Amino acid sequence: MGFLDALYKLGKTASLRDSANATPEWKELDDFLMMPLSLREERYANPFLVKIMLDVEDPMAKPLKVKGIKNIETAWFKIDRKSLQASRRQYLYKAPASANAPWSYSPVYTGLKNFNSKEIKDQINSLLKSEDWSKNKKSLLYKIHNKILRDLEEAGALAKGSVDIIMKQLVQHSHTLYNLCANKQRPCLIVFGCATPFGFLFPGEVPAFVSYFKQKLEERLTSNKAANCICCGKFTNQSAPLSDILKFSTFDKPGFAPGSFSQSKKAFAKASPICRDCYAKLSKAMEELNCRSSSLCSIGNITMDIVTEPPFSPTTIVSEFVGNILPKERNIYDRYTRKNDNLMFHIFFWEKNQDQIMVHLLINDIHPSIMKKLQSLWEETVNQFPLYSRNFHGKPNIYNAVTTIMELYMALAGFESDKEKQKSYLNKSLEIIKNLLQEEVIDTTDLINKIVCFLPNIYSSDYWRSLHYAGEELLTLKNRMMIVWEFLEKVNQSRRCIL
Repeated sequence: MGFLDALYKLGKTASLRDSANATPEWKELDDFLMMPLSLREERYANPFLVKIMLDVEDPMAKPLKVKGIKNIETAWFKIDRKSLQASRRQYLYKAPASANAPWSYSPVYTGLKNFNSKEIKDQINSLLKSEDWSKNKKSLLYKIHNKILRDLEEAGALAKGSVDIIMKQLVQHSHTLYNLCANKQRPCLIVFGCATPFGFLFPGEVPAFVSYFKQKLEERLTSNKAANCICCGKFTNQSAPLSDILKFSTFDKPGFAPGSFSQSKKAFAKASPICRDCYAKLSKAMEELNCRSSSLCSIGNITMDIVTEPPFSPTTIVSEFVGNILPKERNIYDRYTRKNDNLMFHIFFWEKNQDQIMVHLLINDIHPSIMKKLQSLWEETVNQFPLYSRNFHGKPNIYNAVTTIMELYMALAGFESDKEKQKSYLNKSLEIIKNLLQEEVIDTTDLINKIVCFLPNIYSSDYWRSLHYAGEELLTLKNRMMIVWEFLEKVNQSRRCIL
């Protein structure tokens, strides 16, 4: 449970920061709000925004009486890191419990994020035949109707008949939407709001949408029966499932939640209830991780994140540790490792798989003394390879070591055509990292065998010949082999001396 405890403390810290000057209404909602796109996605994908400006009788009324669509505007989706919580309130977004849920917390459609996928291109192309949208379940208009608009009307946020008016006008504007989405060739967000003489009102500025958000949130927070919260242990009359927040904590992975060994979804729901407060703080913590400007380590589709767990109240480090989202977060953990011997680290490697998160490795309770020792050995090793050390910007740190190990095994996997063999290289690199961080002696026999086998054959490989900078890549690969080998041997020597 160390990982959950660390997440709770991170969420509590971030909650104190963001709700310091909030009104009572927003204090109630702040912990549950998310950005439609994470800072990582915004930074690398450069998405744009489509604003559907609804013509309503009174934007402050409940329900909204929609007369039509006044205009459709576009803008680049930019996140102001200095006022991140204000942006969350503006979009009023929270991801639904399931990608197939027939409702959303707010009128924000995020289904066009992965522009290169065939499914997204089919959605955009369907706008050219928008008259048949109700018969085509894969069409963009069908998804907007069934995932967002229909439930808004059924729940009373929109007046009766409003959805029919909106859909008719969306069909009329379908070619405009197609040109906007197809020509940009970038991830897209579609946001419904209200047109006023002063500009566009986002969902969080419209009382009807705010009330709808509260209603759906309350339904979700009370979806399970009375139980003891698995996070704090307190008894709660109404609970919510942990899998809402931790997408890798699902009923088909019973080993994650303590006490759940059944493949039954019903049994798992009973074994993983969380109370309202823990739901709020864990939600806030996951949003805090998602809104980092850069991952600590990212190799291919795999991301490494780290959560720290102060021994006492986390409020002592709010201003410095969580107070600002810094562009170079790796330095945060280096600094705290040197300053504070009481911080415990929890590291996990994960991969996004559609709506779910696949966790490859989760390591709990890593003491700073381990990190310090590895940092020292890595610096010593890097100094022996001055040509390779040019790849690091600034002082080498333990995250460089993790990245180098994974990059080496991913490069070696490129020589294999079989996917299962490629996967074995990933598993081996994660096994090495796990042993590194848990103070275990590392078996380097496999690495030595791979180096001996691969070096003679590298120059004749079609894989490396196909690379544009093959000579430079080969030199980097050989240096990477040597530096990883040397580093692991130094680690083993230090640990054998202790043993």
